[in-house]
Amino acid sequence: IHATVTADTGITRWGRGAAVAYPVAPGSRYRPASVNPLETVMRTRRTHPSLWIAILLALPAAGTLADTPKAAPDPMLSFEAERFRMTAARDIEGVERVLADELSYCHSTGRCETKAEYIANLRSGRTLYHKIEVLESRVRYYGDIAILNGRISIDVEAGGQSIKGLKMSYTDVYRRTEGRWLMIAWHSSPLP
Repeated sequence: IHATVTADTGITRWGRGAAVAYPVAPGSRYRPASVNPLETVMRTRRTHPSLWIAILLALPAAGTLADTPKAAPDPMLSFEAERFRMTAARDIEGVERVLADELSYCHSTGRCETKAEYIANLRSGRTLYHKIEVLESRVRYYGDIAILNGRISIDVEAGGQSIKGLKMSYTDVYRRTEGRWLMIAWHSSPLP
């Protein structure tokens, strides 16, 4: 009896069409020590049997993962990226539209501002964001609340200093009100 791993499914074919997943390079041929594929796997002394069972269970799905198109980014992550773009482009009115009146915006320096203070700071040019690059981001939903966490790199001018490539982690909270998402809280911390 011979067995072959097919490149399209990653499934090893045994004898009369029975199939079992087995960690073998696609296209390779070998003669098993036993006719029973599970028995052959379990007799392998170099690997713990529970690991082989996990591999056997996981491989059928692994063949389909390569063919699955990547999911579109979450709309909230795209919304957040657009807010970052508007901030760097100095689109103050655009930024103001996505901020809730009760916003609490805490900078990586520890200074916290209200919506009015944050917008005034952007308008005056005291803080100029030249670039905001998202390094990593994720979102979780709790009903009408969305919590975003991530890491960003920014180029900014603030307090007379120009800083390039400042890396920060952040937490951003949005609330859906009357069908619109509004940012209610921001907190960032500098990364080493």
